[in-house]
Amino acid sequence: MKTKHAGGRPPKLSSLDSPKIEQVLKENRRLSLKNLALKCATVAPPVHFSTLRRFLKSEGYKRRLAHRKPLLGIRERRLRRRWHYKTRGLDWRSVIFTDEAQVCASNKGRIWVTCKDNERFLPDFLAPRVPKDVSVLVWGGIWHGGRTPLVRISTSSSAGKRKGFTGELYRHQILKPHLGPAFLRLNNDWRAYGGARVLEDGNRIHFTRFCRAEKGRFNIKGLFHPPNSPDLNCIEHAWAELKRRLNLIEPCPGTKDQLWEAAQRVWTEIPLQFINNLVLSMKKRRNTIRHNLVGPTTY
Repeated sequence: MKTKHAGGRPPKLSSLDSPKIEQVLKENRRLSLKNLALKCATVAPPVHFSTLRRFLKSEGYKRRLAHRKPLLGIRERRLRRRWHYKTRGLDWRSVIFTDEAQVCASNKGRIWVTCKDNERFLPDFLAPRVPKDVSVLVWGGIWHGGRTPLVRISTSSSAGKRKGFTGELYRHQILKPHLGPAFLRLNNDWRAYGGARVLEDGNRIHFTRFCRAEKGRFNIKGLFHPPNSPDLNCIEHAWAELKRRLNLIEPCPGTKDQLWEAAQRVWTEIPLQFINNLVLSMKKRRNTIRHNLVGPTTY
């Protein structure tokens, strides 16, 4: 009994062409499909880029948006390995995660509305354009079961050459009124288990002699944090949630004072369970570092 051949036109690319196309693909992953089709025509039958797209999809390949991650060189990877070693056995519920962030009033990109042709320029169908300089620099801290107030950083009295945020300002605006008392409260709860820790990034203003002296008065114990590693500080996701909620506010804040009031309100509205889940995710992040050979993570 003869088998019936499948009808239709045979495919232009077969499994025999797969190794050749993969070799061309691995030479440059950023080639567009049109340029990739032209380059693959030298080692395989020439095809349209849409045909090549279907063939790559059948082989498990897909065009994706490249994620932007900090560059991790040899030094950064070595320090991430050191962080993994130093945090073994650490209970992340005893850590205060702190950081600064720039909060901006967003223009929210394209906003689609449904209207007639003669209604396009009515106030209800217009999107306000916010100046780019409407932004505030804030500081915050989170831990399992709590958070610090959102602090607006003022650089008007800065003694630096560029009038930026300095260690003296960090000491007077952050350490003395907010971080120190928060550490004492958490450290009292974890005194029987080795005490609390404070995680700060590698910004040099955190380690000036003024800040070290102030930390000594509160007996603050720091936790090592590797450079170029925002994925190892869970407060970054709290900042992302804050900015996401700010973008939902209508109308968009038009001045710095309006933006600051909205940011304060939104910061207190973030659920405490969300913060607790971020802190508890640090154990999974540490395991990801081990399995990923101290490379970039999905966080």
